[in-house]
Amino acid sequence: MLFHSKNPYKLRLKGLSKKLDNDELATILLHLAKRRGSSLEVVEEDSTSNGELSTKAILSKNEALLKEVLCNFNNYLNENEQNIDPKFFEII
Repeated sequence: MLFHSKNPYKLRLKGLSKKLDNDELATILLHLAKRRGSSLEVVEEDSTSNGELSTKAILSKNEALLKEVLCNFNNYLNENEQNIDPKFFEII
C-alpha cells in the first residue's frame, strides 16, 4: 500500500471498529503530527506586554477561582444536606 494513498479521516473512522495495518496507522499519525499546531519553543517565565497576564498567572488565577467555587459548593452541601434530594448524592 502506498503511504499516503488513503484519506486519513476515513482511516481514523475505520480504526474505531477495525484493526489498522502499520501503513494506515502511520498515515494517521503523520497526519495528526502535521496538524497538531505545536511548536518546539519552550515557554519560559512569561514576560508579556500590553498589561496582559502571563500563562502561569492565568493558570494560578483559574486554580484559585476553582478552589473557591468548590469550597463554596461544599459549604452549601454541608449546610443544606437535609434539604437536598438523596438521589443527588448518589450522582456525585
